[in-house]
Amino acid sequence: MRNLITLSDIPTELHQWYKDEAHRRTLAKKTHVPLYTVINEALNRYMAEVEQARQLQPPPQMPNGSTDGSPPARKTRNHDFDYFINTGGGPYPDVRTALQNLDIPEAEKPKHNRYERLSAILKVRIQRRPKTEAVTDGR
Repeated sequence: MRNLITLSDIPTELHQWYKDEAHRRTLAKKTHVPLYTVINEALNRYMAEVEQARQLQPPPQMPNGSTDGSPPARKTRNHDFDYFINTGGGPYPDVRTALQNLDIPEAEKPKHNRYERLSAILKVRIQRRPKTEAVTDGR
């Protein structure tokens, strides 16, 4: 359904401007320019500016964090990765196992099991790669 605008919906000052603009265009063109033409052009220009502003804004986020209503992507967990030591060891199933195979003193090893919390130096020594599924030929 279309939203109709009547002259009573338009503020008095704006209505007077529309009439003055229509009169000015009539004198300039030497042909009658109806009031609705001026209103229509102004509304079309306004709607074009609104649409352009909408395109520049990022899409609104849904409560679940997505922008298109789809479910959010599953967060990756440490068990979704294999861990490799830069000296050639691996793959290891978790960070703790990879840390145990590094040649660093036990006192300097972190007590947590999260790759994200490792220091930059340890992240260089332990590389995390997505697990690769074993390919079967279907037999």
